[in-house]
Amino acid sequence: MKKLSIFTFLGVLILTGGFRAVSAWQGTQTQAPQEGSPTPDQSAQPLASKENDEAIEILRSAQDRLFQRESVRATISQRVSLGDYKFASTGRYVSGAGFRSRLEYRVELGDLQGTFLEVCDGQILHTRRVVEQIGAGSLAATSVLETQLSRRDIEKILREARNHLDVPKAVQAAEIGIGGLPAVLASIERSMILDAVREETVDGASYDVVQGRWDPARQESLLGGLGAFAGQIGQFLPDLVRVYFNRETQFPERFIYLKLASEERQTYRPILKVEFTDIQLDQPIGVGEFSYIAPPGAEEVDETMSFIQMIQQFADEQKNTAPVD
Repeated sequence: MKKLSIFTFLGVLILTGGFRAVSAWQGTQTQAPQEGSPTPDQSAQPLASKENDEAIEILRSAQDRLFQRESVRATISQRVSLGDYKFASTGRYVSGAGFRSRLEYRVELGDLQGTFLEVCDGQILHTRRVVEQIGAGSLAATSVLETQLSRRDIEKILREARNHLDVPKAVQAAEIGIGGLPAVLASIERSMILDAVREETVDGASYDVVQGRWDPARQESLLGGLGAFAGQIGQFLPDLVRVYFNRETQFPERFIYLKLASEERQTYRPILKVEFTDIQLDQPIGVGEFSYIAPPGAEEVDETMSFIQMIQQFADEQKNTAPVD
C-alpha cells in the first residue's frame, strides 16, 4: 500500500506536469525559513468574497511582458512535501519569441524516477511524461511504468482564438494551450480567484505577491473529472497559491502552493514551492533549444481539437448569455 501511495504521488507530479496543472500535494509543516528567504506562508490574508482588480492586473501585465520578451532562460527548482515524503526536483525553462518554449525537469522518489518535457518550436507543442522504476545497483536497468506523449498544433489553436478575442475565457483557453510560463499564469487565473495582493521585499528585491484561492466551480469540475481517483488526488489539492512577481522585471520568480493547516487559526503550510533562479532575460538563444525528436515508434495523442472545442464552448456560452437589446 505504501508503494501504491508513492507511485500515486509521483504520477500526479509527472503526469500533470507539476505546477503546470495548478495541482499540488498535502504535506507536513516545513522547516523554518533561512534568513533572507521568503517567509513560509503560515498565515493567509483574509479571503475576499470577490476578485481583486489589482491582483488580476498584475498577473495579466506580467503575462503580456512574457509574450513581449525576446527570450527567457532560467533554472527551475521544486520542493514538495507529500505526507511523510519530501523531495525536490530541478530542471530548466527556456522561451523565445514566437511562442517557442522548453520546460523540462526530473524528480526521484524512492526507487521511482519521473521526467517531464514540454517543447514548442512555435508551431507544434510536444509533451512527454515518463515514470520509471529504477533497478538496484549501478548497472541495473530502469523499467518504464508509465509514458504519456501528446502534441498540440498551436497555430490552429491561435487561429481559432483570433475569432473570439472579445471572449476572455476563450482567450485564456488558448493561452493555456500554447504552453510555457504564460500558460501557467493563464491556468492560475482560470482556476483561482485572485483575491489579494501585497508588497514584499526579499534580499533587497521588491515583489508584488498575488494570492489566489480555488474557484469552487473549477475545483468541483476538476474533481468530477477524476472519477475514482478524486478521493486520492483531491486531498492533495492546495487551498491557496501565492505568486511572487519581481516589481522591476514583472517576472514570476516564485510560486508557493499552500494547504490549510488550522481552520480555527486560519494558518497554512507550503506544500509545493517552485522557484526560478539564474534568470537571464532577452539574451541570445540557439534555435536548437526548441527542437524535439519523438521516440522511435511513438504515438502522440493530439490534443488540438480539445482546446479548439474549449474555445468554441466559451464563445457559445458568452453568446448565449449576452443581454438581448
